[in-house]
Amino acid sequence: MTAKRDEHLALVQKAREMIDEINHFHDEILRQWAEPDQRIIGEVIHVEPIAVNVAPHGFTHDWALIELYDDKFDWTTFKGNKVYVGGNLSSLEYGKIMFPWPEDQANYEYPEDGLLQAFGVVPAGEIYSPQYRDAHGEKCLLVVKNGLATGTTIGRVMGMESFTRVYKEHGIKETSMEIAVLPYSKITGPFSVPGDSGSIVLDRNGRILGMLTGGAGTTDGTDVTYLTPYWYLETEIKKHFPNAFLYDVVVN
Repeated sequence: MTAKRDEHLALVQKAREMIDEINHFHDEILRQWAEPDQRIIGEVIHVEPIAVNVAPHGFTHDWALIELYDDKFDWTTFKGNKVYVGGNLSSLEYGKIMFPWPEDQANYEYPEDGLLQAFGVVPAGEIYSPQYRDAHGEKCLLVVKNGLATGTTIGRVMGMESFTRVYKEHGIKETSMEIAVLPYSKITGPFSVPGDSGSIVLDRNGRILGMLTGGAGTTDGTDVTYLTPYWYLETEIKKHFPNAFLYDVVVN
């Protein structure tokens, strides 16, 4: 009886600590973010004119850069660039899909709180010649994103592909090169839908693959999402902001 009582008391104490933590968070939100003008966290400092089939690689230009205000963040507690991979998938489902083989699972740990640390960049050579294997043994890059419209989804990258990019408001209809992402399976559904554009896409280890710019539509049998490679975006950003760099990995 004493052991059971102690166990229950420990659970009560843990619940009280969680309540205190949530109350503190609630108070902070009310104090710092209650009014709409308090929610402005930065400003757009560069917008690249939209263009497709840009030499020498034939990629799409459709990006902007936002500067964050220093005083809107507590950089001592900032967790760094992370993508939430929970929500639509349990930790078990995520691990089974992204790390399907025993040798993959040897050093795998589900990211704390479902937040996958973004670090490094997938190089061009690996995009053209992926080295991962899916559950069927087929070589591909297994990737994840969290978009505004669909939340967390997983896809497969088989290489680069050309497609017709249309920007009606800019009078653009031309072929462009992009990374093609296929859904992981028919069961998991499309990798993206309208509203997901701008999402960052990571490989299973957290390396940045690219930025989602569009898709070829969705049917019952096929769906293709297109990304501009991040290795290329980074070179373009550095043309305007030579000192730009990815935020360091934060060790908690």
